[in-house]
Amino acid sequence: MVTPAVEASAAEAAFWLHEELKRSRGWLRHKRREQALRKYLADVVKAHLDALLAEPFLPGPQEAEDRLAAAIEHAIQEAGHSDVAAAAARYDSELARLWRAGYKLELARRWERWQADPRPPHTTPEREEMEAQTRADLAELARRREAKHHEGAGLLAPAGGGQDGEVERRLRLLTEYLQATRVTEYAIYMAAGRNHSCHKTEFRKWKKGELPADSETALSLERFLKSKKPPSTQKRKFSPR
Repeated sequence: MVTPAVEASAAEAAFWLHEELKRSRGWLRHKRREQALRKYLADVVKAHLDALLAEPFLPGPQEAEDRLAAAIEHAIQEAGHSDVAAAAARYDSELARLWRAGYKLELARRWERWQADPRPPHTTPEREEMEAQTRADLAELARRREAKHHEGAGLLAPAGGGQDGEVERRLRLLTEYLQATRVTEYAIYMAAGRNHSCHKTEFRKWKKGELPADSETALSLERFLKSKKPPSTQKRKFSPR
């Protein structure tokens, strides 16, 4: 996907290229054209690279390589000049070095920052929505229990007493964990298989009270939440058979 900022940068670079090629005359014509074509390709690729490095989460190496190919193709299409495709083939390795150097440098920078502070530096709309839903669920449960209290339904049921009480207990346990570790819900269910056995689908069911309290998945997740330990980021190692 080409962002508006990248599109604008590419259009500006293409306009410069066409103007530069018009001025390429005389005995310096070939050298000047080559310099212009090389600079144009580098500028467009750099614009795409800057957009990639500004994303909250870097893509994997293979996806990054695909993005490089898409950036070069965009440069060729944007210029609309027959010489650009030939120049892209000539400078393919040079453009790849530029791209990979920037990608690896940003990857190393983010790794160092993560080692200094393992909390996720960015969030996403999906994560914000999930955490906002957790807060809303707690507020709604509190409102309903307050209403029952005023209607003479008695004091608050003990934790685990009834569906509402079980959901409230789980949400409070989750909220206490999030406050203690300062991680996101995404980090919790992404740790499934390392710290507990509750994956994304089961995690959502657990929040809603749909996952049985005595199931091994629920017990595993709650043991982890009660430990107040941040999720492990170490990948699982499989022993050869």
